[in-house]
Amino acid sequence: MKDFTLTVEQVQRFDEDGYLIIENFLPESQCELLKQKIKDVIDQHLDLKTHPRTLFTTYQANKAEPDTHMMTDYFLNSGDGINFFFEEGAFCKETEELACSKYEAINKIGHASILTFRSLRK
Repeated sequence: MKDFTLTVEQVQRFDEDGYLIIENFLPESQCELLKQKIKDVIDQHLDLKTHPRTLFTTYQANKAEPDTHMMTDYFLNSGDGINFFFEEGAFCKETEELACSKYEAINKIGHASILTFRSLRK
């Protein structure tokens, strides 16, 4: 990883959007390793037949209503395992099957999944 300092504009962008894209933060080879590791984690730990279809979103259309996914037992108790959260629209409403590949359907993998990445640390 490179040493760097965020610019004022980057900090403002993060404050506004909640995320920041930093071009070339990691070399492409490291990104490819991470992408493959994520696919491996999904393949090894995601059983679509038994896994809860919990969605994860940071968007709330109505700010006055509670953020329901953050109140589910699955979310609240996800700190000690590898847990998957899906994108909105990941499942077809008519068939309840995935509307895209399982790799594209995942929005977030929490929290203990980081333990599987220690071998990639340099």
